[in-house]
Amino acid sequence: MPALVFNKFEGKILVISPFYDKIEKIERIVDLAKNYNLTVINGGAFYPYADLNAVEKRFEYLQNNLFNNSKIIYNTGQYDLLFAKQYPDHAISKWIHSKSNVIILNFKNQSTTIITGGGMTPKMNKASLIDNLETSFVSNIDGIPWHNKYYGKYGYIISNNPLTLDEPKLYPFSMQMGNKYEDNFQVYAQEVTSLGLKKTILI
Repeated sequence: MPALVFNKFEGKILVISPFYDKIEKIERIVDLAKNYNLTVINGGAFYPYADLNAVEKRFEYLQNNLFNNSKIIYNTGQYDLLFAKQYPDHAISKWIHSKSNVIILNFKNQSTTIITGGGMTPKMNKASLIDNLETSFVSNIDGIPWHNKYYGKYGYIISNNPLTLDEPKLYPFSMQMGNKYEDNFQVYAQEVTSLGLKKTILI
């Protein structure tokens, strides 16, 4: 699953944490996207997936109301890949595999922002993210968030993992902003420019 790489990127980006089956958030996301050069949905749109019919209806809605916007791109996450593993021949699974699971933004000012659902292990480097499924599942390493073992060598990373029910958490060289699927989970958006993180938005 190749990473999506933008070189000499300019402008503002909005990264959206998983909204799962809360499709009522779509209208707000589309409205916010008007103010950005690029909006990245960072995975999770196909969870929960026990009810395949519900997922198919959700996918159709997303295709008609979100993914038809050229300024909005979808970055697959761990739950999307698990869906594809469970339903390998489904059209949605083929769509999932046609998307990236890592987005690398190399800004014109030479700063780098990496967007992934998971994270990096100490054995990974920037080159290894170009085609790497493991990164989507990286969460805790030796019982602590992977963020604590990353020292910023390859750029600033925005990640969902480890999924919590907390507000987005800032680490020295990365950010965690994904909520796990429970009754009171929240959906967040993070504004990013070549100068780093800007405002965090509760959707």
